[in-house]
Amino acid sequence: QGNPLQCSCLENLAPAERFAAMTNWFDHAKDQYDVLPMIDVVNEAVGTHQPGNPMMKETLGGGGKTGYDWLIKAFEMAYERWPDAILIYNDYNSIRWDLNNYITLVQTLRDAGAQSGQDNQYPTGLQIGLGTRVAATQRVITQGPLQTTENPTDVGIQGEGYFRVTLPDGTTGYTRDGAFKLDSQRRLVTSDGYLLADGITFGETSPVDSIVIAGDGQVSETPAGGTQQNVGRITLARFVNPAGLTAIGKNLFIVSEASGQAIESNPGTDGAGTLTQGTLEMSNVQIVEEMVNMIISQRAYESNSKAITTSDSMLEIANGLKR
Repeated sequence: QGNPLQCSCLENLAPAERFAAMTNWFDHAKDQYDVLPMIDVVNEAVGTHQPGNPMMKETLGGGGKTGYDWLIKAFEMAYERWPDAILIYNDYNSIRWDLNNYITLVQTLRDAGAQSGQDNQYPTGLQIGLGTRVAATQRVITQGPLQTTENPTDVGIQGEGYFRVTLPDGTTGYTRDGAFKLDSQRRLVTSDGYLLADGITFGETSPVDSIVIAGDGQVSETPAGGTQQNVGRITLARFVNPAGLTAIGKNLFIVSEASGQAIESNPGTDGAGTLTQGTLEMSNVQIVEEMVNMIISQRAYESNSKAITTSDSMLEIANGLKR
């Protein structure tokens, strides 16, 4: 018969009255179709299913914590009447971020405090768990040790900050990989050939070993037979939440809504770290600590495995005893 909320006569009703009308509609559908193999609870063609529609939200419980509590309630109402049916919501784009919340909530078979009789309530709920899933991954951004390389174009950052790199599409990427090289035009580039955004270029007559990169980012060179001269400055970018940067591979990151926009500053100022020429930042993983943690986990597993084996043997012996 179509969606009950499409009827214009429901628009003037209070939310509780509209909810009662929808409940009656579900019950009527159950009487007509006792068994359904598949249900599309909210169809694309029904304009009132959109999350911004206030009548749908009010009728089925509002936006709630997830913003889609109204839709979850529709699934629950269908599940109560057709528990064996496959429930479908075909507007994947608008609910994709909340799909896991829906899957968890729809498995609640009985709420705590539900009526078990006229004056009685269930003291506990009945829920079916669906196992575990990865909720998030956390990038560890602590300082790694600096290793001396004696290469004049290698630069390590001591403290906070990222080098700014110009990507092929013209946007800016960020990296702490300071293994810079000189390209055919004697510009400072990354190992993948991406230009340093500060545009550092050296003269053709300047030996590589005459390059000097100071802790505050000042870059200078000494041409053959000449005197030292400044060629530019390397700046750093900091972020309010550097863990929120999006990794794109090759030690490169780009900004995201979580990281915030880059805060550019000179090394050694406004909280930015300083530069150390002739060094590279190594991995911040403490290999000894990780090995110890792995051994601890392995020993705990072995201990639990032996306990289970021993318990199984005892039960086997008990089961074989005769009076």
